[in-house]
Amino acid sequence: MKGIVKYFNIKKHFGFIFARGKDYFVHAWDIE
Repeated sequence: MKGIVKYFNIKKHFGFIFARGKDYFVHAWDIE
């Protein structure tokens, strides 16, 4: 199974969403 990675950059927040099957992981951090 291949995973899907989506990057997002909202205002001062940056992170990524990794989805694989029914499992997904979200990581985000603040940029000052």
